[in-house]
Amino acid sequence: MKKGIGTKIGFTLIPLLLVSFVILQFVIVGEFKKSSQIQSENNLNLLSQSVFQTVRAAMNLGDRALIEKSLKDAEGMKGIKELKIHQAQSVIDTFGIDAKPSTEEAVVAIFKNPVQTSSTLDDAKGHRLRLLKPLIAEQDCLACHATSQKGDVLGVMDMTFSFDEIDAYIGSISWKLITIFAFSLLVTSILIMWVLKSVVGNPLGILLERIKNLSGGSGDLTARVNINSQDEMGDIAHHINLFIEKIQSIIVTSQTISKNVEHTGETLNTNAVTFSQGVFEQAKQIKTSFDLMKDIEADLDLSEELAIHTVEDNNASFSVLERMSLSLNDVVQKINGASEQEQDMAHQIQSVVAQTDQIKGVLEMIKDIADQTNL
Repeated sequence: MKKGIGTKIGFTLIPLLLVSFVILQFVIVGEFKKSSQIQSENNLNLLSQSVFQTVRAAMNLGDRALIEKSLKDAEGMKGIKELKIHQAQSVIDTFGIDAKPSTEEAVVAIFKNPVQTSSTLDDAKGHRLRLLKPLIAEQDCLACHATSQKGDVLGVMDMTFSFDEIDAYIGSISWKLITIFAFSLLVTSILIMWVLKSVVGNPLGILLERIKNLSGGSGDLTARVNINSQDEMGDIAHHINLFIEKIQSIIVTSQTISKNVEHTGETLNTNAVTFSQGVFEQAKQIKTSFDLMKDIEADLDLSEELAIHTVEDNNASFSVLERMSLSLNDVVQKINGASEQEQDMAHQIQSVVAQTDQIKGVLEMIKDIADQTNL
């Protein structure tokens, strides 16, 4: 089964639209995840500041139970998955805390270089954001931390923020986007196929039907391609109509010439027949005159025989009769020459009649061609 141009274009554009929608889906989701992560980091920074101020206030009171309670309350906040403080060795020694310093490389690095860091983790524990914030000793901290100096790292606050809710929301949004894109692709595909059928398919169908009619149908040159669109299809239809109009004009002119030639041939044929009949009658009259001359010649011969007997008495008459005989012989010769010329003319007229019959054959052929074009 043949595929139309509109179908081919549609099946080319639809995969391109599908690929474009997939790329757009990944870009939107990626940017949304990136934006969510940045927003989460900002929120976690604000939250860490709040937690730090709460813990610091508890530390200023010097009540260890209050410090533990403030940490537990902060850990119960929405979004915070884990919260703990890694104490420095000096703090453990000063307060006799039953704990060991953290040996984790990320925490040890903060003690060596007290710069806040954040990292995104995605492992068996889930997708989360980890914030490591150094707790640096200030002047008012030295009242309790007598062995420390201003600027020392007293501990590292380790706070982890869960991305579970955000990932669930992004997943929900992704499915919504997929649904919207699928529906948009379906609607767009239907619109593309409809537009291609209206703009390309229908005009091409009209054009193809007209060309089939010209090539294999009745050859009706009076019909035209009815496409009125102001585009390339309209231009093609306009030029095809001009071509058909020129062919029609040529055929009409040929028919007119054919009719004129046919009329001229008939006139020539009629004139030739009339002329032939006239020549035939003239030849018949000449033959009659020739026979009459022969009879006269015979009578003259008889008169000559009679004149021999009376030669002596009719010398003058004999001379006259002899001259008359010579004159009559000249007349006979001229009549014979005229008869030969008339016969030559009759042959020429027969040739003209044969040529006229050939012209009639050509005219009948042209008439048959004109009748086949259905004009």
